[in-house]
Order: sequence, then C-alpha cells, then structure tokens
Amino acid sequence: RLKTSSYASCEAGMDDVRDDRYHTNKKRKPLEEFKNKGKERPQLKDLANHVVPRYAWNWKKLGLQLNIEEYLLQNIETDNSNDCEGCCSKMLNDWLDMNTNASWEHLINVLEHLADDETLPDHNKQQQPQQQQQQKQQP
Repeated sequence: RLKTSSYASCEAGMDDVRDDRYHTNKKRKPLEEFKNKGKERPQLKDLANHVVPRYAWNWKKLGLQLNIEEYLLQNIETDNSNDCEGCCSKMLNDWLDMNTNASWEHLINVLEHLADDETLPDHNKQQQPQQQQQQKQQP
C-alpha cells in the first residue's frame, strides 16, 4: 500500500505503486472489462480490486466528478491521510451508499472524462514551463 501524508503526495508517489498493466502513457479505456455491466450496480469488492489500484492516486478528483461534496472528501482525507488507497476505497463506498443509481456505466463515463483530462500525472509537464522560461532567458 502507498503510504503518503497528503492528497498531493498521492500523485507524486504514484510511481512507487504503478502497475504497468494499467498505467501507461497511452490513453487507455477505463475498466473496459466492465463496460458490458452497463446500469448494473458496482459491488464494493470489484471497486476495491479494479478501481482502487488504478485510480487511488487521483481519488479526490474522481470523488468530485462523482458529485461527492468537498467537505466529505476532506473528512475522508483527514481520516485516511496516510493511505491513498484507503481514501479511494472510502470515497467509493460513500458514493455507493449515497447513490441508489450508482452504475458501472456512470463510473466508467466519469473515468473516461478524467482520462481525457489527465491519464497520469506527468512530472515532465510540470518541468516544461520552467525549462521554457530558462530557454527564453538564454541569449
């Protein structure tokens, strides 16, 4: 398990727990193996086995996209501050508890939206503006 001190370090520490079967720099289709489940309600066991390992690094953004209120996410983060996977698991459990209409279809749509925004935290992207600024300063 990834142990970190905050949400931000979940992203930064993601390389420590990356499973290359799931995390690549190529765009991937989230949870393709569950697309045929459509409107079926996800089981917590499936979420723990298939969603948490792939998306724990981005759990808070996923929670916001699933319409979980910010104060609830803050409470989850406070209660599980040293464990990104724990935060993600609790957030998904709360999502199931709060939504009688929770479905694989909805979750996959949200994950696809997130994948369009950012498949992985790209540490090179953070360095590029600094490098560009340095290049502009050089004669």
